[in-house]
Order: sequence, then structure tokens, then C-alpha cells
Amino acid sequence: MSAHYHFIQGAQDVDYLTRFNSPYAASYFSGGASTSLIYQLSNMTGVCLPGRDVVVAINFSGSPLKVDIGVNTGSPYHLQTGDTLVDILGRSGFPYAIVNGSSQIYIDLPARSYSVWARVSPITQAPVVSASGVTSFCNGGQVMLSAAVINDCHSYQWKRNSEIIQGATGGNLMVTVSGVYQLEESYNGAMAHLSNSISVTVSPEHPEITSDGVVLHCTVSDVAYQWMFGTSVSALANIPGATSQQHTPQQSGVYAVAITDNLNCKDTAGVFSFWMVGIPDQLPDNTISVFPNPAHEQIGYQLQTTGCKLIEMYDMLGKLIATAALTNYVPGSLQFLDIQHFSAGAYYLKFYFEDGVIVKQFEKY
Repeated sequence: MSAHYHFIQGAQDVDYLTRFNSPYAASYFSGGASTSLIYQLSNMTGVCLPGRDVVVAINFSGSPLKVDIGVNTGSPYHLQTGDTLVDILGRSGFPYAIVNGSSQIYIDLPARSYSVWARVSPITQAPVVSASGVTSFCNGGQVMLSAAVINDCHSYQWKRNSEIIQGATGGNLMVTVSGVYQLEESYNGAMAHLSNSISVTVSPEHPEITSDGVVLHCTVSDVAYQWMFGTSVSALANIPGATSQQHTPQQSGVYAVAITDNLNCKDTAGVFSFWMVGIPDQLPDNTISVFPNPAHEQIGYQLQTTGCKLIEMYDMLGKLIATAALTNYVPGSLQFLDIQHFSAGAYYLKFYFEDGVIVKQFEKY
């Protein structure tokens, strides 16, 4: 509908280029006249092409249409040798077609498709964009980027770090994330021009916590840090003196880190569950055996006591990856957990009792 309104509306003249006994030479490389319709329009009243020419091609076939087709260069039509027609729908194999010395254009359409070629005014200048306010702000802020001039006959596409932003095809863009932004102006990708760049900095970068099994590390550098610890997410409290990018845990539990940058912008990493290697069993009287260690497809466990209600399995990053509820467990019996789909590395089993927990480590190879 947009193409009709801007380029085709009100056409006064039409010439069916592929009609029976057509005077226009056609060389088909794929498809044929019986499975396609190609016609030329002229003297439109549409807002974009008043008095100019448009070529429409429809491919009804299940095969591609590839053809050199003659066009009308006589009155009342306006096409001449050397004219460039842009595929304003962007559906053909090439962004534009040129009228050659034999008064033909080359059309390359996929099966069961159509497109529209128009002799348009060339885009000679790149668009100019500006920001409505400051381009450095804290998380939660935003800034509007806008083009100085919008031509309704052109296509627009915003890009971030040279990548297309899906759905961002208007003259304005509300920005909430860091990046280098530009606006591309074209005829559906043809005759494209890129605007000036605008860099937006949203701070701080969202932090994450990583671990090598001994030390916790915040992924964001050059900010102020405050590490927190708790036995649960709801019980987090600041750790006195823990204000570096790295932190060495002194006990198992839940950790988080809050950061503040030089603009006083703040953010907090998601909680990280950490279970220390080699810690003594918290319930020494409840003997648990875990074997074989290392294990490959299954890890076995054997409890010499009752009272264990739940088992949780964690990877080295503290991520919960499996749980098992224990019901009617018989002390001394051997049970197994399936680990064949897990990656190689160190894992932890956390056994929950009514009066405490026991943590066991094993290796998966």
C-alpha cells in the first residue's frame, strides 16, 4: 500500500510489456511470459514520482524469473537509455536496474514474488541526526535521537554499532543502551547513505560475578565496589572492607556486588551462590560417601543416617543445575544421579538435613 501511495497512485498510462505479440524484446534465462506479468506505468500523481515511470513485475511461477525485458522509451513514457530504476520493495536479486542500450532492464525475482522499480531522484546527501539531550546517563535514563529532515519517499533504518536495530525504521529513536548509533537513508537499501554517528553511554555497565572456584570476580572495571554476603538472598549485608574488584569468600553462601561509577550511577550484580572447596562437613556424625570420583555418567552417594530431605547439585560458578528429593531413604543404600549430559569439571553436592548441611565435591570427566 505504501508503494502504491508514494509511487503508483493515479497512473495515467500503462503498457503491458509481456503481452501477446509484444513489440518489446525479451530474453528469458528462467521463467517465461506465460508465468509472469510485467508492465510499465507513467504519469502518476503519487507524491514521490509525479510524471515519472514505474515498472512492475509479478512472477507467478514456482521458479525464479530472470529476464532482460524491453521497456517503452517513447511518449508518453519517460524512460531513456542509462536511466536507473530502484527496486523500491527490495525483493529482487539486485537493488536497481539500468536501461541498457537495447532499451531493456534486467529483472531477477524469486518464485511467486513481485516488486516495483521506479526512476527516482538520487539521494545525494547523508541524513543528519541529533540527540535531544545528554548522551551519557545512568541506567534507567534515555535520550531521543532524531533526523533533521525526513523524506516520505525514502526508507530509513537505525543501526547500533553497525548492526540493524529491528523495527527501528522511523525518523526518531529512543535510546536506553550504550552504543554508536547511525541512521541509514535509502530506497529500500539502494543508494544508501549513513548519517553522522552519535555515541551513547549508559552507565555503569551491568556487572556479573564469575569465579575460578576460589575467588569471585566482578566483570566491570574502574568503578567502586561493595561486596555483600548472606545465607539467603533476603539476608544480604555488606562485607566490611570488601571493596575491590575481586573477593575471596571465607564461607559458603550467597554473594553479590554493588558498583558505583564516576557519574554516581549504580548497579548490582545478580546473586552468586558459592560453595567452598574442601570445607569440613557441617554434620560430621552424618557420614556420606560420594563415588566414583571422578565420575563420567553417574555419581553415586551413600548415607549412613536418615534425615536428609533434599540434594542439590551446583557447578563451579555456583549455578544450581539439578535437585533430588529423598523419600523413604534406607541408610546404607546406594543411589545415583545422572551426570552424563554435564560438561567436564568440578561439581558440588549439597545434602540438606533438618539440623544442617553437608557439601561434597566430585569431578566429572
